[in-house]
Formats: sequence, C-alpha cells, structure tokens
Amino acid sequence: MRSNYRKIVTSLFLTAILGGYSVVSADTVTAQEVQTDESAQADDSITTAEASREEKAAQGDPEAQFRLGVDYAAGKNGKRDFDEAAKWFLKAAEQNHPLAQDMLGRMYASGMGIKGGPDINTSAMWFEKAAKNGQANSQYRLGVYYEYGYGVAKNFETAAEWYRKSAEQGNEDGQARLGYLYMIGRGVPQDYAKAMAWFRKVADQEDGDAQGRVAIMYDKGMGVKQDYAEAAHWYKKAAEQDVVQAQYRLGEMYEQGLGLPEDRAEALKWYRKAADQGDINAKKKLVELE
Repeated sequence: MRSNYRKIVTSLFLTAILGGYSVVSADTVTAQEVQTDESAQADDSITTAEASREEKAAQGDPEAQFRLGVDYAAGKNGKRDFDEAAKWFLKAAEQNHPLAQDMLGRMYASGMGIKGGPDINTSAMWFEKAAKNGQANSQYRLGVYYEYGYGVAKNFETAAEWYRKSAEQGNEDGQARLGYLYMIGRGVPQDYAKAMAWFRKVADQEDGDAQGRVAIMYDKGMGVKQDYAEAAHWYKKAAEQDVVQAQYRLGEMYEQGLGLPEDRAEALKWYRKAADQGDINAKKKLVELE
C-alpha cells in the first residue's frame, strides 16, 4: 500500500505550485518580458506588490497569506522556502481558505515543509476541509484516500461520493475514476452505460487513458453496442498519445481487419511502438510477423 500511495502523491505539490496555483497577475511580470528601459519600473512594481502582499498577510488577510505561501513554495525572486510556505498556508487554511487547505493536504502528503516528514492522517484532514469547502481537486484526492484507505478508513461508497462531487465540477481525474468505479461496480452499482458516459467526458478532453477506456467499451460492447470501427477510432486516438495497450490492440485490429482495412504494415507499426514501450505481447507479434 505504501508503494501505491507514494506513486499517487509524487509531484502533487510541485505540480500545483508550477501549474494551476501559480499566481499570474501584474506583479509576476519579469524583466525579460519588457523592454530594457522599462525593466527598472517593472522591478519596482514587483517589489511594491510583494511588500504590500507581505503587509496584508501579516495583518491576517487569508488571500495574501495564501499567495505569499505560493511565492515561497515557487521560489519567486530566487527564494524557495517550503517551511515558510507551510507557515503561510497554515495561517490561510485556518481562516478557511480552500486552496490553502488543499496545499496543506499536498504538503503533508509529500512531507515538503513539514517537520517530521509526510503525515497521511493530517493530509487527509486538510483535504477533507478543502473538499467540504468545494475544492474539486481535494474532493478527488479525498476520494482516492477513501478508496485506498490512506489516512481514513477504507470506504468505497464514500470514495464514490467524493469522486462524484469532483466530477460534477469538471475535474477530469474525478470523472475518470468515477467512470472506473461504475465499470467494475466498486462503491456504486455496476453500470457500463454510466461508466461510458463519464469516460467520454474525459476522452473528449483529449485524455489518452480515457480514450483507451472508451475504445475498450466499444470493442467489448460494454454499455454500448459493439462497434469495432468506433473502437478502432478511439484506440488510434489513445495510441497516438502513447497508451501502450491501445497501441497493441490497434496493431491487432489492423492485423485482423477489425473495424478498419487489414493492413500488415500498419499492424507492424503499432506493434513496434508498443514493443518499444516494453509490451511483451507486442514483441512476440513482431517475431511472428517480421
């Protein structure tokens, strides 16, 4: 279990800092983005904005505290300090700031800025606070924690509830996981049609794994009428995003003429791509066909 948990939390925190939680506004413009004769003014503006943020944070403004935490975690102005980041996230989180609560959940999961290292129980506590405040990312992560029993008692039904809340807010991870639970009947009654509906939402956003799931549903007639042509269409989309199982199955479909014209050269191409990613069956196919 610990191994699976570490895979789930790997890069969660830094991904957030470098991605969706990075504060993009006038005070983040760098000198490289302006003309040389404007750089001094830009630097002055940044310094003033940061000073103002620190003053507001010190005065107890939760949004300023959260953004100051982001600054320290992201290393703006060359100063990355996870201990300081955790301190300011905590101050904002204690004032019910959902994003700060989510960030603390990540920090306790990864151990960054946390004395004593990772603490899954405290991570779960902060994710739950953020989830109850409507934070979609935390709702998804809390679903994972309940599904696998990380920091909370394992409960598939509760996991499904949190995945649903996240999914209904458009969170792709929540949508994909809820679809999977419907497919296998974990925490919800098995329902291939509902599984397909959630997989399609994610697949339409160009997610390769979800496209592979949709392909499987058409390939096997799960929740939809079996349709090899439609399956091949979705396998190709997934295969082009390096989903190895899709590459192998697409090779089979070209080899056997399922849903598309039989084409040995195309079959070999996709078997080779799958083999290059270590797929044993694809390697066997290459030995047979070449």
